[in-house]
Amino acid sequence: MSPGRPGSLDQFVALVPAFHSGMTCLPPPPRELADGPRTFWYALGDPRARPVSTMTRSVVVTLNSYGLPINYSDGRGDLRGRSDPSVPVASPPGPRTIIAIDLVEMVALLKNEQGGRVL
Repeated sequence: MSPGRPGSLDQFVALVPAFHSGMTCLPPPPRELADGPRTFWYALGDPRARPVSTMTRSVVVTLNSYGLPINYSDGRGDLRGRSDPSVPVASPPGPRTIIAIDLVEMVALLKNEQGGRVL
């Protein structure tokens, strides 16, 4: 699969493998309504901590009002944001894998990055 081009899910190989040891469920965002979708967020490391670089995996699943999944995202590896002040400018981001699936629209984004470049 070439960067930015449609391809087969069968061809995608995650640069950062999946892992789950030590993950915790975080509270859902306060914006959720009583009858609306529910979001479940699992993380390894605390994304609210500083520096943010302590988080190495984030899995978010959103369920509709019937309890069926409508969105899934999985970020693995170096999840520091580009504007994270804990990241020295001379320190390129480490490897990361991003998987995002919209189950309603039936589209997905699968991406590997290394050193800030999409592979």
